[in-house]
Amino acid sequence: MRVVIDTNIWKKACSKESLSCLMFLTNFLQIDNDQLTIDYCCKIFEEYGDNVEGDLFYQMSIRHLKTQNRISYVSSDIDKRHKEGLDAVGFHEAEDRVFLGCAYNADKYLVTEDSDYGVSPVANKNDELALRKKRYIETEMGVELADSARALKDSLARLK
Repeated sequence: MRVVIDTNIWKKACSKESLSCLMFLTNFLQIDNDQLTIDYCCKIFEEYGDNVEGDLFYQMSIRHLKTQNRISYVSSDIDKRHKEGLDAVGFHEAEDRVFLGCAYNADKYLVTEDSDYGVSPVANKNDELALRKKRYIETEMGVELADSARALKDSLARLK
């Protein structure tokens, strides 16, 4: 499966802020058929570099994925209809659109705990704007948004 992993998952794992992020990434590294999905322009790698480049776990993980040919490159382009739909629900961050575009053009699976997507361990279930973003992304675009706990559960199922 081609999986897009948001920077916040790497940050939380590398800083040891979240055990579920660390467990998900550790498990992800063991699944031979899973690939880290990156945009053709490598903006995702730039984003990772700005946040976790110096971390040994990150460096070893990326080196492992590269040596195993487990990095997949896709377009991050989003068609006009969905750009307009995302604008309408207030999904504006350029970096977030790169991650979402990659997921949309790959296997439609994005691991994130970013409240901009309406996914966060501390998300307010009454935040209507966040819920509208999440609903649009999942329903209209068909992209599954998974937090680290859900992604870990999904990856353990693929490991079997």
